[in-house]
Amino acid sequence: MAVPVRGGADYDVAILGGGLAGLSLAVRLAARPDLRVLVVEPRPAYRRDRTWCCWRIHDHPFADAVAGRWTRWSVSDERRGAVLRGSERYPYELIPADRVYEAARRTVAAAPGIDLRLGTSAGQVAEFATHVAIETGEGTVTADHVFDSRPPPASPSALVQRFLGQEIETDRPCFEPGRATLMDFAVPQRPGAIRFMYVLPLSPTVALLEDTWFAPAGLAVPDPRAAIRDYLGAVHGAPGYRVLFEEEGAIPMDPDLQAPETTGRVVPIGTAGGAVKPSSGYAFLAVQRMADGLAADLAAGRPPAPPRPRSRTARWMDAVFLSALQDRPEEGPAIFHALFRRCRPEPLIRFLNDLASPADIAEVVAATPKWAMMAAAARVAIRR
Repeated sequence: MAVPVRGGADYDVAILGGGLAGLSLAVRLAARPDLRVLVVEPRPAYRRDRTWCCWRIHDHPFADAVAGRWTRWSVSDERRGAVLRGSERYPYELIPADRVYEAARRTVAAAPGIDLRLGTSAGQVAEFATHVAIETGEGTVTADHVFDSRPPPASPSALVQRFLGQEIETDRPCFEPGRATLMDFAVPQRPGAIRFMYVLPLSPTVALLEDTWFAPAGLAVPDPRAAIRDYLGAVHGAPGYRVLFEEEGAIPMDPDLQAPETTGRVVPIGTAGGAVKPSSGYAFLAVQRMADGLAADLAAGRPPAPPRPRSRTARWMDAVFLSALQDRPEEGPAIFHALFRRCRPEPLIRFLNDLASPADIAEVVAATPKWAMMAAAARVAIRR
């Protein structure tokens, strides 16, 4: 379908990819009736394909999409027992993707200046002095500014957070709805990797369980569905259950995967913009902060540039932490257990979301095993 040219470029803004990052930015721009915005998304329809979780540290436009909330959580393993922590100020939240997509589509549909095209992929992007040309499945379009959320390749040597999750309903009550299990290391481990079970109970009979691995990209892992079934049997007495939803993913834990410096017309966002925290995989809040910053730049008439999701100090600490996990994965459970045991909840939450103050960072550093981290810091310094 031909795109009408209304003087200059076809659009003021083109967003490549209508996932979380692209839709989050589009929602902000929906308040700007003066902007012509194109969003291209290769999938033909939206469905629940994933689940985002985060601590609610600041507000965002998708509050109504939250399906679960916890003010208590635990980290545990067989040797060290369970550490129970919590925060009323920063609750932990579960946000199903379909609710985010639906909320964003309603907002975008009500904005006359936004053109959301499903089933349309973006190809080559060429930047010129006055505009950007984008090859799409429907022909070439031009825009003044392009925000590209297509993820870049990760380093093949980096760790990967691999997970399979199932939202299940059991035939009898067996979950404690007020308490989330962020990491339970009391599951069979494998050399060269760190494995844990993640449990978010939504009711006494409904929960999201994820079999999660921090492992090299090529490491084969056992059947995760069987692992979830076995975990239910060992921890909850083998109740019968049915699967309501299943998701699977692989998040690169690459400390070098950062947004490139850019002052041009093409700006990376989302994973491409460095929104995923390498040491944890958390991205939802960073994506929201990025969208807020870019929308503010456009409103002020500034060249849009994504705010750095994390400081140099945070990037260094991620690199050191991941080096320690990669070199001595068998010590991973002890490191995580110590962090949650020795740190107060709110400083640790801010650290895990790249919002830590110097005092927060000092508290986190004091909670980590000193010799392991010093050795990892030396390896990172030599590599860089």
